[in-house]
Amino acid sequence: ANFNPAVVRRGSKGLNLKTDASFRFEHDLDPNLAGHAASRLAELIHEVAGGDVKELVDIYPVKTIPQKIVLNPEYADNLIGEAVAPRSMEGYLARLGMKLEKKNHEWLVEVPTLRRDIVLPEDVIEEIARLHGYNRIKAKAPEALLRPAPVNDEHAWEEKICDFFKGVGFTEAYSYVFTGEKEIRDFGDAHVGYVELENPTSPETQYLVKHSLFKYARMLEQNLRHADEARLFVVTKDFSWKGKGIEERKELIAAYAKKGKEGKDEFFEMKGVADNLFSALGITDYRYSNTTNYKLQTTNSGFYHPYRIAEIKIGDETIGEVGELHLTIAECIKLKSRGIFLHLNFEKLWRAADAEHEFHPVSKFPAVTRDIALMVPRNEKIEAIQNVIELSGGDLLIDVDLFDYFEDFDKKGSRMSVAFHLVFQSPERTLTDGEIDAIFENIIKALKEKQWIVRG
Repeated sequence: ANFNPAVVRRGSKGLNLKTDASFRFEHDLDPNLAGHAASRLAELIHEVAGGDVKELVDIYPVKTIPQKIVLNPEYADNLIGEAVAPRSMEGYLARLGMKLEKKNHEWLVEVPTLRRDIVLPEDVIEEIARLHGYNRIKAKAPEALLRPAPVNDEHAWEEKICDFFKGVGFTEAYSYVFTGEKEIRDFGDAHVGYVELENPTSPETQYLVKHSLFKYARMLEQNLRHADEARLFVVTKDFSWKGKGIEERKELIAAYAKKGKEGKDEFFEMKGVADNLFSALGITDYRYSNTTNYKLQTTNSGFYHPYRIAEIKIGDETIGEVGELHLTIAECIKLKSRGIFLHLNFEKLWRAADAEHEFHPVSKFPAVTRDIALMVPRNEKIEAIQNVIELSGGDLLIDVDLFDYFEDFDKKGSRMSVAFHLVFQSPERTLTDGEIDAIFENIIKALKEKQWIVRG
């Protein structure tokens, strides 16, 4: 007898009963074996006990017939990786009880019903390779046209940005994208626009974060408990209700604070990090503005200090801001230092990035550095001073770096002292003292025309 393997399998599982018969028949034995077994049994009975063999009764509703598979010898050679002689192939298949019928460049292989595992041309080729001997097949690299996967621009720029921050001393931070009532209340925000979870695991994970800055401001305070300085960055997502759906925004956040410092330098250091980031991404048409409409407003006083924030624009589009954490929030989360944040819209940032950078060969002639210091009104922008120096310095002035500043609140007029390194260099020749002196005098003249006091 032979039985339906699917029915036997279901019955065995349903009854939780495993027998020798169930194990055999659930593996789909060849039904034609039943006829051979019955004939052999009749033959043995006749030999041992005598008697006559009468008619064979075969109840076989749907007979299983041998399957025929089309085999291409050339394809077989390519798949095996080595040419096997056609006569050898015929011999291997004959040993397996398979019959061949040749039609042009293809063979029609009749597979015995006993081999119910052979259903594809590749199954036949595997049998040929097995009988030919795997050890006789020489190992060699496959010959194929390899095409790299298409580049995911967003992911590639994200990796580049992360590598940049790691290279300038920042540590990548991770946090859950959930928040709760207490955290929202600590930062003075309203519940408007927050996405609430139906089954939060705890009160601290009741909502999806709407402003990831909250998370990393608190993380900044936690890091400063154990270190004198904290530099963190992350590429994360914010979530909020918009219309009838959830809006996701990918954000780049960098946070910086020092313990036991007055915090006058941190803002400018973070601004320098932003400048270097834009330079690394090939972005040149960016600018800062201290009149921002991009402040993160909360119900109390806002996330940022009202006078220590600068909006960042690329062209005419606002992409984020660099600013200092508001003192009220700093006190609430017990941050005893000035927390500085760089917050950028990641989507806008990477789309503005340029993979092609202009190459300038390094000059083989020496550079000359001169320092200049001046007194300017306290409300004067450093960028404006640098622009005056660069425009009056000409092509031979290749770099202007601010290295010192001091605010004097005692003297009348509340002035500020600033000092710059000026670097002069020519790609064609060594500059003389006379040439540098002439350029330097031109710079001093331009600065004095602005009513600024040049000190050296």
